[in-house]
Amino acid sequence: MKSQTSSNFYTGLAGLVGCWFTLLSAPANAEILLSNAPLGVSTSAKPMTMITAGKDHKLFYEAYNDSSDIDGDGTLDVRFKPGITYYGLFDSKVCYTYSATDKLFSPTASANDGKCSSQWSGNWLNYITTSRIDALRKVLYGGYREVDSTTQTILRRAYIPQDAHSWAKEYTSEAVDGYNITDYTPLSQPDNGKRHFLGNLTNTAGKNCATLSDCSNLAPWLSVVTNSSKRVWQWASKERPVLDGTHGGSRTDYTVRAEVCTSTFHDGCKQYGNNYKPVGLLHDYGENDSMLFGLLTGSYNKNMSGGVLRKVVSSFSSEVNTTTGLFTADNTIVKSFDNLRIRDFNNGNTDNAYRGGWVTTRSMKQGEFVDWGNPIAEMMYESLRYFAGKAEATSAYDTSGSYDEHIGLTAAAWDNPYNTTTSAAKAPWCAKPNMLVVSDINPSFDSDQLPGSYSEFGSFTGDVTDLDVKTLADTITSNESDITGNRFIGQSGTTFDGAPTAKNVTSLGTIRGLSPEEPTKQGSYYSASVAYFGKTNDLNPAQNKQSVDSFYVALASPLPRVQIKISDTKVVTLVPFAKSVDGLSISNTKGQFQPTDQIVDFYVETIANSGAADSNASINDGRYYAKFIINYEDVEQGADHDMDAIVEYEVTLQADGKVKVKLTPTYQAGGIKQNMGYIVSGTTKDGVYLVVQDEDADRPYYLNTPPGLDPGACD
Repeated sequence: MKSQTSSNFYTGLAGLVGCWFTLLSAPANAEILLSNAPLGVSTSAKPMTMITAGKDHKLFYEAYNDSSDIDGDGTLDVRFKPGITYYGLFDSKVCYTYSATDKLFSPTASANDGKCSSQWSGNWLNYITTSRIDALRKVLYGGYREVDSTTQTILRRAYIPQDAHSWAKEYTSEAVDGYNITDYTPLSQPDNGKRHFLGNLTNTAGKNCATLSDCSNLAPWLSVVTNSSKRVWQWASKERPVLDGTHGGSRTDYTVRAEVCTSTFHDGCKQYGNNYKPVGLLHDYGENDSMLFGLLTGSYNKNMSGGVLRKVVSSFSSEVNTTTGLFTADNTIVKSFDNLRIRDFNNGNTDNAYRGGWVTTRSMKQGEFVDWGNPIAEMMYESLRYFAGKAEATSAYDTSGSYDEHIGLTAAAWDNPYNTTTSAAKAPWCAKPNMLVVSDINPSFDSDQLPGSYSEFGSFTGDVTDLDVKTLADTITSNESDITGNRFIGQSGTTFDGAPTAKNVTSLGTIRGLSPEEPTKQGSYYSASVAYFGKTNDLNPAQNKQSVDSFYVALASPLPRVQIKISDTKVVTLVPFAKSVDGLSISNTKGQFQPTDQIVDFYVETIANSGAADSNASINDGRYYAKFIINYEDVEQGADHDMDAIVEYEVTLQADGKVKVKLTPTYQAGGIKQNMGYIVSGTTKDGVYLVVQDEDADRPYYLNTPPGLDPGACD
């Protein structure tokens, strides 16, 4: 629904297992040929890797949102598909039973051709319960261990506040969903005309979370509602609080805690003496010091500026007791990832909203909404500085205490990894430095605090010799053939209108505000500049050349993209889009700030004839057809992060090759006025179409597109 877990994310994770650094240019569904060991492992000097990780709130959306082609067959996988192996806390090949007393799922039998009659399928549970951060923790070090002893290991799902970060799915029947739920769960089929709901949340409604443990220690729930006469969005996408008692059925709450690596079921676990423990890439290549690892993450204190070094490049073996497999007290990388979370929901309040409230007339400010902000290019710059031996943090990024301290994040004392006497790495001159960047695909607020930033974006003096991000972006532009020209972007040069309209682009160095998702959030392409500089320059002169290779695990956009194949050579792309244009002091005048609405839920009712796998001649005469529901939040960050307006989209490919798009507003519950529509490309009339409103009112706006008019007609 919210966090598009496209196959490029999970292909990236899988590829890292076999060969850390081969995935930079791999397309989303490419076949990955894995070597037997990561590049550099066979060299005499241990390669160094700085994990450079964003901490933006999008990490806490669901992993499988039913708007992705996970298995690469050309068709969106909009429901649980038994033929797909889903990644998560549970063993996909094992059946589990649930103890209400222990609040625990425990493995009890091997699945029979994937099925677990009268028990819980691990594969189904992974599909239903996994968040993005759960998958990331799992691949790096085996998952968040709530219990880590010599006799038991229990993994725990992430803290998901009771707002739009939580999610729910519905099950109707084998005919609708393509599988029989009794084959994968102890649940019976829904009664005729009824549905089961499967919701994921932490029960934070009405609770003051100023003391972090008061909320983050609450049970991570899988709430199962049986035989509801409602649709799932009436429960999961409603005005606050979501996933409450208005489900219309019978509800049972299960705690998402998984017992793993038992003496009987330990596939994929590592044996330490008599113990089995879940492990990940850090174990595989860090326990034996094949690689040295450090960590730099985004900050909650300075959420719009750079990042903070959490651990210098050093041995991961210090984080694991090699005799028992337990994590040690010195597990900085593991603990830092475990501590990442949503912080400001109900922080000092009980009204199911964020501490910063509603900001409607400007962009957010530093420290205002600490869970939002992904300045990834600036974080990469800080990682370059570390390998360059700068030995201290950038003052504009440096921070400690406050919110970072609240959630258990600490700042490390810097060293120069190539100092063979005083550094933790004691790396010789030939040790290869690498940067592994883990981030949502959309950076934000990373255009102003970098050396050489375009003057319209900001002014910043760095200390890495010759690094000029705009000049490097100009160079990249000159070597690529499809960058310049009219492009959808928030700002190009001095042209800025707060919307993802088409603007003339002359260089990657003078654009920001990635479209259509975040046109006002100042996300840039400077991460490419930083990576290019690191690859082509000697950062830490010693003997020969110390250049940094950058590699990425990119979490795809949570924004749904509808792609309509017109022919073998022509595809039309449609992206839902909305703006808030009135209420809470918002001016609808062009040039003033109007919030771009967040899409917080996406529900597919029907997609047919998008490819061979969903071809159906009885629907739209065998031509493309889609019907889906979009839930819009009326501000760009914080607030109550729930449902403010719901629109039904119906997309039909007509016999004459034209695409018909019909929008029907179905519900609204916000005090801010919203104009809603879509952005279309690949047609003769590309542009922004705002075609419906949440209320029947006279509401002029320059991006409106009344019937019979082209985009821009109201400008």
